[in-house]
Amino acid sequence: MTSARTVLVLAAVLAQARAGDLAPPEFALGAVIVQGGSANTALLIQDGSSAAHLVQDGAGQRMNARQAGAGNRITTALDGLDNSALIVQDGSLQTVRLSQQGRDNSADVVQRGAGNLALVDQVGNFNRASVEQSGMGAVARVGQYGNGIVTRLIQH
Repeated sequence: MTSARTVLVLAAVLAQARAGDLAPPEFALGAVIVQGGSANTALLIQDGSSAAHLVQDGAGQRMNARQAGAGNRITTALDGLDNSALIVQDGSLQTVRLSQQGRDNSADVVQRGAGNLALVDQVGNFNRASVEQSGMGAVARVGQYGNGIVTRLIQH
């Protein structure tokens, strides 16, 4: 059963996510997973000194992430019903910020190399986003606002 304090903390974290401030400065290394709602799952594997901040609210959210290397950073907020995200980071100093609001959205982000940045924002239903980055210093911004939008972005 969710306590009132948990709901307030989750609401504050989701407000930060919607405002674009997904990773407070004091969040350095390690992992924070915050879940509210029901039937949400999160799997995080970290190999190296990286940071992950995963937030899920609603029902049926699925989050899988793997970080290998140093200085990688993941911040996510999944809010709604049956959204899913897969994030893979191999390398160093890579950043993913991902936000989903709605139903049945999915996003896959794969980063290999160093210094890559991926920003993914999905608001609506049945959207699909795929970002693949390799090399150094790539910047990807994907904004999906509506329903049934499909985006595939490859940067080498």
